[in-house]
Amino acid sequence: MAYWQKTTETLWYNEQSFYCAGEYGARGSKRAKRRKATPAEIERANQRNREKRVQELIACNFDEGDIWLTLKHPVGERPGTVQEFDGEISEFVARVRYQYQKRGEKFKWIFREEVGVRGGMHAHFVCNRIPDSNRIISDAWTRARGKTPIEDMLVDGFCPFDGMSHFEDIRRLGNGEQLAEYLCKELPPKEKYSESVELSDDDRKRLSRYRCSRGLKKPVVKKKKYSHWTMKRILDLGVEGINTPAGDKFRTPGYIVDKDTWVTGVCQYTGLTYLHYIEIPTRRGRWETEKKRQRKQMDADCTVAVRTAGTMKAGSAGSRRKN
Repeated sequence: MAYWQKTTETLWYNEQSFYCAGEYGARGSKRAKRRKATPAEIERANQRNREKRVQELIACNFDEGDIWLTLKHPVGERPGTVQEFDGEISEFVARVRYQYQKRGEKFKWIFREEVGVRGGMHAHFVCNRIPDSNRIISDAWTRARGKTPIEDMLVDGFCPFDGMSHFEDIRRLGNGEQLAEYLCKELPPKEKYSESVELSDDDRKRLSRYRCSRGLKKPVVKKKKYSHWTMKRILDLGVEGINTPAGDKFRTPGYIVDKDTWVTGVCQYTGLTYLHYIEIPTRRGRWETEKKRQRKQMDADCTVAVRTAGTMKAGSAGSRRKN
């Protein structure tokens, strides 16, 4: 049976999905009664889609060296309401954006506010790093909380670090799956919160969603249909054979398959086999991909025609030049 290959390309990985190009319903089975999805099934599907969407945004817009940031408050200085905390975050983002723009850079971010079960308010950011990012971010968070230091404590115009900004490299946490799950995790039920924590329905709605900056890139999705081939070849290879020379035709050059992401089974709705895995670039493949991306950017920014070396016709002035 013919099948589709769907490739989702990001900076960190390529996601490959194979599925048969058949109609709904397993062969020989009768039409089942129409059933309405339960609210729990709908919520699970929505949660998976949110996590996948955030993971793709992270993998398309951030890279090694960028920041997984946590912003906190000292004990006894927590804002009284979620609205006040949201105002501090808005001022923080504005200050960091201004400092990045002064340096000719764009501030890219994805963040989620969180209130602990005991009332501790904090925020988690995924953001890009530039020179002096740690100083810029620490300064902006200190000032957003209204803690402007006295002049003789300033260092080059920045506030001293107060330990309320915690930095970590995002690539230390895998391919973005854990970050996406954390940014999209469900709120604890109301019974889990302390009696001193009062959250309205609007507060819970605000805390249950992530937010991101404008203009973030989305993954490139390609689909290809194989009409005269079946999935038997790749299924016979299996997870152990996909990274061997026999599996080269199913992998992007310069990439290897992460065996932990290999998932195969039979769809409960179509009765047809599916396969899913993620391939990650090797060190050489990642270097070639980055060079290709830089070359495309140079070509896009170029405003004059560029002739590739060795394409000059015989008899031209360049070819008649003597050494």
